[in-house]
Amino acid sequence: MPPPPPLLPPIGAAHAAPSLGSTAASALSASSSSRHPRPSIPTGVSSPSRMIRTAVSAVGAFISSPFRNGGPPATLNPSPESSHISDITGTSSDTRNGFVPAESAESISAQLADLYMQKGDGGDSDEEGAEADIHNLGIESQEEDGTTPADAPEDDDAILPLAGAPEGWEIPQPPPTFKGYAPKPDSGAPSTFEEVDNPAKWTEYMFQPKYKGNTYQGHFTPCGAKVVPKDKDGVRSVNGWEFIYTGYTPDQFDKDTYARSPATARDLKPKARGGKLNVERLKKFGINDDTINSPIHIYNLLLPIHDPTKSGITDDGRMPFYSRVAQCTNLYAMSKGLGTGYNHKFQPATEMEMLKWAGVVVRHGARSGQPMGLHYRWVQTDPDYDPLIPEAITLSRWRQLKSVIKLNNNITEPQKGSPGYDPCNKYDLIYKAMIYNMNYFTESACLDYGLDETTWGFMGYSGDVGGRLINKKVSKGGQTTIVVDCDYRFPRAYTHRHKCHVRPPGFTAEGPAEMHRLLYQLNDMSVTPVYETPHAAPVHSGVELRDIYSFAMKVYPLQKIYPSPPHGTADNHFSGESVTDMAGELGMGLTLTCRRDRFPPGTKNYFHSDKVAVDQRTKVMRFGNPIFARKQVKGTKNNYTKTFASFQSTGATNIAGVNNLPSLQLCGVTKSRGQGLEKRQWAIEWNEARGTYLATYWAVDSLDHMIKNCSIRFISWKYWHAPYNHGHSIAITAAYDIYNYCCDGLADPSWALPKNERMSFREFRMLLSEQMLKYHPKNGLLPGDENFRAYTRLSRKQKDAAAKRKKAEQVKYDDEGVTVRNFNKAKRHKSQRLCGNLEEYLRHSESVKRFTNANVCEVCGQNTRWKCTTCDKWICVMKGAKFAGCPCLIRFHSDTFFGLAKSDAEMNGLDNWRPANANKVKKHTSYMIGHIIGAEEEEEEEEELEGIGAVQHSGV
Repeated sequence: MPPPPPLLPPIGAAHAAPSLGSTAASALSASSSSRHPRPSIPTGVSSPSRMIRTAVSAVGAFISSPFRNGGPPATLNPSPESSHISDITGTSSDTRNGFVPAESAESISAQLADLYMQKGDGGDSDEEGAEADIHNLGIESQEEDGTTPADAPEDDDAILPLAGAPEGWEIPQPPPTFKGYAPKPDSGAPSTFEEVDNPAKWTEYMFQPKYKGNTYQGHFTPCGAKVVPKDKDGVRSVNGWEFIYTGYTPDQFDKDTYARSPATARDLKPKARGGKLNVERLKKFGINDDTINSPIHIYNLLLPIHDPTKSGITDDGRMPFYSRVAQCTNLYAMSKGLGTGYNHKFQPATEMEMLKWAGVVVRHGARSGQPMGLHYRWVQTDPDYDPLIPEAITLSRWRQLKSVIKLNNNITEPQKGSPGYDPCNKYDLIYKAMIYNMNYFTESACLDYGLDETTWGFMGYSGDVGGRLINKKVSKGGQTTIVVDCDYRFPRAYTHRHKCHVRPPGFTAEGPAEMHRLLYQLNDMSVTPVYETPHAAPVHSGVELRDIYSFAMKVYPLQKIYPSPPHGTADNHFSGESVTDMAGELGMGLTLTCRRDRFPPGTKNYFHSDKVAVDQRTKVMRFGNPIFARKQVKGTKNNYTKTFASFQSTGATNIAGVNNLPSLQLCGVTKSRGQGLEKRQWAIEWNEARGTYLATYWAVDSLDHMIKNCSIRFISWKYWHAPYNHGHSIAITAAYDIYNYCCDGLADPSWALPKNERMSFREFRMLLSEQMLKYHPKNGLLPGDENFRAYTRLSRKQKDAAAKRKKAEQVKYDDEGVTVRNFNKAKRHKSQRLCGNLEEYLRHSESVKRFTNANVCEVCGQNTRWKCTTCDKWICVMKGAKFAGCPCLIRFHSDTFFGLAKSDAEMNGLDNWRPANANKVKKHTSYMIGHIIGAEEEEEEEEELEGIGAVQHSGV
């Protein structure tokens, strides 16, 4: 699987949330000045800015957004014209009555004026303290002359002994002022350096003496590590930990407990440890070579639009989402008295309408919109106007649904202080449904995962689930700890962070307690789960979902997606002896950075533990032999090997683990920059513990980057909207990675697509939002649509028309005219309109049929009753009542005519298509032969950073 792209530098800047309305108004004024000039306000009409300033001066508000930073890099023209209507989305834009009434600009501005208040902030799982440096190393390890470690040769030159570093390069040396080892007289220090107990063979500069007064304390590394002395048997051990200083080779006990087979030092991320989706299930739910380019089909897998119990799909085991959201929303609206004689009119929401409500925010984020500018999508006179949005839902209806949308029924949920109370019940459904359904469509998960917290920002009161955050990109908000695959960004398990969790003995700290919950979740999903361990946890038979109308629980069966115990990577927040012991008993592997207050008992003085400033000595020490220790444990259920190794960094960073290392040796990895005469090479320090950590750690950080680019956010007072938007972004990212997985040919080889023909993340979100906004069951686009009342009440003729629209799905061209990329898309499309040879043309000509109604010819523009049913296009065959050689039929299917047909006009950005005359056809034929046909397939644009979700490293 391909490696992930490097991360973009942050877009925009995080600002402190102002507390005064005047400050917010200033920010609004500043942002408005950078936009296109606003149209003038008619006389006598209050300007939107005046309304806004009045509202801002009165009250403040908060933004429910996972991130405050700017949206994704704009790689396409964000104007609404660039997102043309596709047959794949269906054609209906109504919700119930066949039309959506328009609203005036003044009405829209008045409705949204009260929302222009102070802005919140957002962030991701950024690292604390020295962990940031380690995270940066993981990112930097992706970049090497435009390649990644996965592109490095798999021979002995990929990992070099330091002596084999590039010619002319030397490891950092002591400064010229260093005079060597000079012991203090009468201090008790060894007289020569050769007499020092130095099993690691560190140099005099690395391993220096310390004195207390005039008394020799021993030799230490820059970060305070000293050597473990030998016991009477010649073994260096402390509390069962055996210390090894010259490289580690596993014995048979270690090999038997190793959890990362078949990974080796040369290949720390073998493809055999990758995951697989359940192809048969994907096909049963409508994924095939046609719909793989339809984002809503993939989105519907994770967040079902239909009620799975009524979808009509055999054995539909998905967890519901939109059907449940619609019910909870209607119940809450009724409980508030909406629709009665004393309140506003309220029409019950449907699954289709809730989908459109969500599609508005997805599209706004895909077009790099800010939450303060959401309402401009409805204003026809504004440059940010998007016609798809007002056609789908009015602003007043969108706001009304925002005020009552619910993911649960508060009445049936246990209240605070009662058993079973969950402070996250307001937004938990989107996480539970998304992750359960992700596992439902998985045959086997990736055996390596990253684990970290992901952060959503909200600057107001967040109940029991949020508060002040330290060393994060947001100062207030909440967090969810999540498990993500290391090949594609598929979420597997999660736990919301709050103080109402019961922490078992030995796991009283926040990080270890979360590890306890998550490891048992993963154990439940293992083919061979381990129970009745010293760290007991309840045996779960499935995932519970509370019934909306009662206190009963429905249990969804667990998906057994781990064929063998997995290996995970996490930062020091989750480290601890109890964590590694628990993972070992479960037969799992772990690799974690270790907090400096969580060393194994009695060993802290023998590892790098002192926090020191970076200087020449710490830089030289990176190239000294690592400190390694292991402890072999015979458990009650499984034997396991605990490991502890120095990270080879300039600071006091150490890697703790269990069942995780194939070996450990100090090596060098060649790095290079530049090219030609400017190319330079050097070596960096490396060992297997460092490589394993850097290869798998940043899966959640990569997910956070995509969440930021989704930019799904809107202004809201309700804190739970922020984690809801956060979860929605995760679902869209997972859907995009399912798309990439299928395009890699890993599900079905016939679904494979070259990288330069795939949708970028932005294109994926643009098309997804278009499909969400235009979705209607009567079009029969998705499996299960035929069971909606909106479809069953259609006449047979209307159903046949819907089937034809579905059959006539057309390829989505770039709006850049006739290019090699568009030509190749047309050649590869299922209709195979461009024949290239007469045999292909014969297949099309045999499918031509005459109809009673007439339509415009694709070539000449005259009305015709003839149609190529293979292409589903109207084309002249007869001229009047005479046969004229079928020139229109031949030209339409000719490679050289591509770009001149009526259906090609949108690709060329033409509003009014005109038939090409003979001179134009002649010139276009010369252009096609000289520039397009036969040209090599080259990428015409850089891949976006969001390109492939495969967070794949070689560990080198």
